[in-house]
Amino acid sequence: MNRRRPEQQALVEEFLNSAPGITPEIEKQMAKALSAAGKMRETNEKLTEQNTELFRQGKVASALIKHYAGVIRTSEEKIEEAEKRARKTLLDEKTGILNGRGFKMALEGIQRESDQKGSLLFVDGDGFKLINDTYGHMAGDEVIKAIAKYLTENTRDTDIVARWGGDEFIVYFPGATPNQILEKFKFKTKTEKGKESGITFPLDLEMDKNGKSQLIHLDVETSGGVAEYSMKEETLDKATKKADEALYRAKKAGRGHFSK
Repeated sequence: MNRRRPEQQALVEEFLNSAPGITPEIEKQMAKALSAAGKMRETNEKLTEQNTELFRQGKVASALIKHYAGVIRTSEEKIEEAEKRARKTLLDEKTGILNGRGFKMALEGIQRESDQKGSLLFVDGDGFKLINDTYGHMAGDEVIKAIAKYLTENTRDTDIVARWGGDEFIVYFPGATPNQILEKFKFKTKTEKGKESGITFPLDLEMDKNGKSQLIHLDVETSGGVAEYSMKEETLDKATKKADEALYRAKKAGRGHFSK
């Protein structure tokens, strides 16, 4: 019975265990070739040379695969880390919408690609300090989240909503005029007292007070200031200043007013 030389046997077994792409069928063919009568020595010598080269190539391929797998894994980790940093930098942690910095970056991106006109709307919560003082900061946080949710749900996908800071929000409406924005939000809802308001909605909160659950009913009211923003003709800072001045006029007129 023909036998493989020990060093060939060890080499073949190591190669079969390490090299990629070796199927059982290929292994059978190699074994058959090794035991072929009359050509054993010549075949073994050739196979030894081939297997040595294949084994070397297999090792190289394996090393390359491990290397690039490591590169891909590192890249994925870097991308994930970059996304985390971006979320932390550009998104408001409390509401999940854009923060002021994210809003500015979003509009800068649009401005680079177009010279469109639109409108900026500043929205500010009315009586927010009173809510904080009466019910605590947790209630105030829920009001902020509720306003963010309301604005997100009542604007278009193309509109950009952000929390500017505190209880103040800003929205960019591409292609819309200030009059269209005022018409959109004017007298949309009413409070229990029947007072007409730009953005007013009820909010029920279950709060813990002195270890007891307490249901709180609030009528969230806001004031708003809107201004036209022409990207080609003015800077974002100038447009936000105009919207802020309109908000100031609305606040002076009383709770629940929108102005331009």
